[in-house]
Amino acid sequence: MSEPRFPELTPETMTDEQRAVAEAIQSGPRGSGLRGPFNALLRSPQLCDLCSASAPMCVSAAPSRRR
Repeated sequence: MSEPRFPELTPETMTDEQRAVAEAIQSGPRGSGLRGPFNALLRSPQLCDLCSASAPMCVSAAPSRRR
């Protein structure tokens, strides 16, 4: 197996700013763990924070499809 593109960040390897954003994400509706794009996005805590804050708007603005 190849090495991951972005090595997993741990609380010990994060900066204070990265840790604060990670804690905010995990304390919200997504729960614990940094799944999806967050491990990569945390390389830029400001961008990660903006993406995380805009996600609910994107989901609620998406048209729902009836099945």
